[in-house]
Amino acid sequence: MEWTQTYGPDSTTISDVTPNETGYAFAGTTVEDASEDRGLFISTDEVGHVELRRRHHFGEATEFKTIVSADDDSFLVGGRSGRGVLAKLEADGSRAWHRRIEAFDQIRHVAELSDGRYALADTGSSPENLWAVVAVYDAETDTVQGPWTWGESESPLNRVRALFAGPDDELFVVGSHGSSGGWLWRIDASGERTRTVDFGPHSGKFHATRTDDGGFAVAGTSGSSGWLIRLDEQGERRWEKSYPSLDSDFDVTDVVQFPDDGFGFVGDTTNLADPDGDVVVVRTEADGEERWRATYEQSATTVHTALPAADGFLLAGETNRNEDETVGWATTVAAHDERETVGTTTNPSTEGTIPGFGPVVTAFAVLLGCGYACRRRQ
Repeated sequence: MEWTQTYGPDSTTISDVTPNETGYAFAGTTVEDASEDRGLFISTDEVGHVELRRRHHFGEATEFKTIVSADDDSFLVGGRSGRGVLAKLEADGSRAWHRRIEAFDQIRHVAELSDGRYALADTGSSPENLWAVVAVYDAETDTVQGPWTWGESESPLNRVRALFAGPDDELFVVGSHGSSGGWLWRIDASGERTRTVDFGPHSGKFHATRTDDGGFAVAGTSGSSGWLIRLDEQGERRWEKSYPSLDSDFDVTDVVQFPDDGFGFVGDTTNLADPDGDVVVVRTEADGEERWRATYEQSATTVHTALPAADGFLLAGETNRNEDETVGWATTVAAHDERETVGTTTNPSTEGTIPGFGPVVTAFAVLLGCGYACRRRQ
């Protein structure tokens, strides 16, 4: 079943999504008649209809950037409220606790460790440089191990792109050296980097996912070409594939693995110079060979996250309707969809559905019969 839902009112964004027992849990940010931003949690059924919705404010303007499912059916949400903030939400979206962690400007990468602690990672910044920041938070003792930083007083610029938990509480962090290439770091329980694997040179944004066999898939761009690199559990390169003739402004925003071991990556070309950019999806075989791609014209639309859905590919993000209005959305469409463009709504619903409205944003999916057993990236 194909569906599209909007999540308003105005000034609402959807940043991330993870499966839950009834369908999906979304994290984002909304103003919603308040004086400043609130973190937004939405739980939906399997076709995106809102079942519950909660806003959170932690004393200052609050933004939710990422959400992951915890082992006890709760959720971990990372974001910003003055400084970086980590929150645990119950299954109904109510707050169990939150912790502001001063080492972070914001927290966009969270992974639960085997002992119940939480690994955190993001990019630190100054006017002159960017660096990687990693820490571990123990909610039982309310203590922070770390932070560990790399590149704070040196170049090249280091941006964190993904974080994964490994065996024996090891961490794997994927990031980039400015525009000169990427890296995979293995970090032991004491915060020591025990292995570094470099790949590149590549430019633009990229993203990574953990594969079913414990390895990694990293997708990004270099000029007008996309690329996909498959790494084993040690970070050794298995293969690399290139996908030419993409737009030079295309940035990858997410990559996923499908049940047939193939991959898909998505992104957009929207930027300040060209707000009428395109949304692009590329679907590959298990060996990285391109199966198909699709490009959709869509004004002022940003894709933030992707997830295999019950009948294909779920996307979520935001559409800027004008300078003052942003609407969050989620959508799925099966692989047979051949639309070149779709319309935008002028009346977003706070309940996630508007009877009689068509699709809000560009949408596409891969029809693979993937059930909810498809695992969300850590």
